[in-house]
Amino acid sequence: MVFNRICDPKSKLGILEWFEGIHFPGLEKPEHHHILRTMDWLSDNKHHLEKAIWNKVKTLLDFQVELVFYDITSTYFEGERSIVEDDIRAFGHTRDHRPDRRQVVIGLVVTSTGLPICHHVFPGNTVDNQTVVRVVKDIKERFCLTRVIFVGDRGMISRDNIRQIKEMNLDYIFAHSLKKCADTHSFIREKRHMFDPNAE
Repeated sequence: MVFNRICDPKSKLGILEWFEGIHFPGLEKPEHHHILRTMDWLSDNKHHLEKAIWNKVKTLLDFQVELVFYDITSTYFEGERSIVEDDIRAFGHTRDHRPDRRQVVIGLVVTSTGLPICHHVFPGNTVDNQTVVRVVKDIKERFCLTRVIFVGDRGMISRDNIRQIKEMNLDYIFAHSLKKCADTHSFIREKRHMFDPNAE
């Protein structure tokens, strides 16, 4: 599955067809249920796998992380039937312009060069700024990133998020609208008066 993703990405069923045209020494052709079980295993071990892969890549490339970028997207599903009781698919803000479909929200954390660190999957009705604290705590605790600047867009900013990020001794950069931010206008006026007491 990993080699297929690198060489010629296919669906789970598509991998079986792709396997017919390659030679993989020592490996028997998998069946569909093998691939499904693999997905279950990956999901169950995601927490530890992401950390192990990150530590290996960080050592291999020998670099320190000071900036992490976080963004959110969503993906919707066709069909209405749930196969589990705690189905996280839900109606929410859709980026695919499909308010008639249930979805999940996906958050991705990457380095400043675009190298993925980890991802999170949230219920489809999750608001962007409700994910920030959980993700920042995970970055600090699971990946031991003690000196890092968290970068997010304006949908993630809230006073509570900023307060909790500061309490974790991390820095942040949030994009937001100048027109709607009273704090920014107050800060600008304060700086102007430092240089020109008569400034309005």
